[in-house]
Amino acid sequence: MQREAKKYLYDIKVAADKIRRFTDGEAVGKLHKSNSEVAERIPDYRKMISFRNILIHGYATVDPVIVWGVVEENLGGGGLLCRPGVV
Repeated sequence: MQREAKKYLYDIKVAADKIRRFTDGEAVGKLHKSNSEVAERIPDYRKMISFRNILIHGYATVDPVIVWGVVEENLGGGGLLCRPGVV
C-alpha cells in the first residue's frame, strides 16, 4: 500500500476513535443512572449525554461542521475520559 494511502487510513482511524470516545454519552448516561456519584466525576458528563442525544435524535438537523468542531475542540488532547482520577 502506498504511504499516502496509509496516512489517510491512519487519519480516519484516529478521527473515528475520537468521535467514539466523545459519543460515549450513551454509556455515560447509563452509568449516571446506575451510579451517579461516579458519573459526576467525569468532566462535562452532562454535555456528553446531551451531545449524544442531539446526534441520535436530531440527526436531520445536525450540522456536521459544528459536530466536527466540537470533536476537535474537546478531543484534541486525548479525550475527555482520559484524564487521571476521573474513574
